[in-house]
Amino acid sequence: MTEQEYYKKLGEDVKALRESKGMKKVELAEKMEIQSSILSEFENEGKKLSAYRINQIMEILSGEAFPEKKTKLILKLQDSTPALSPA
Repeated sequence: MTEQEYYKKLGEDVKALRESKGMKKVELAEKMEIQSSILSEFENEGKKLSAYRINQIMEILSGEAFPEKKTKLILKLQDSTPALSPA
């Protein structure tokens, strides 16, 4: 799996979770204090988001803060992100 494919799948998973919670894209973007177009690019095109933004999404969609679980997930995401191959 390439890095682009990884982020595309992650974006699709976030979109599915957001929709299952009945939350509109614009609502999540407002809570994150970002433009909805950035969230749209992440969910639909796999645009890379920082670990900070992914953490925000987790907190907002779960409605809770899980310091230990968040740290483990962020480390897992960083470890599983494929290294970029030289062009």
